[in-house]
Amino acid sequence: MKANQAMRMKELEREKARLKPLQAEAMLDRATLRKVVNPKF
Repeated sequence: MKANQAMRMKELEREKARLKPLQAEAMLDRATLRKVVNPKF
């Protein structure tokens, strides 16, 4: 693996680590909204 590829991979890993909690929060918000809109769900 070339140095620039390794740097890019590290950059993507950092971005993934940053985005993962945001995705989890968005999924929780979505589930909460579904329950508010449709309590039977």
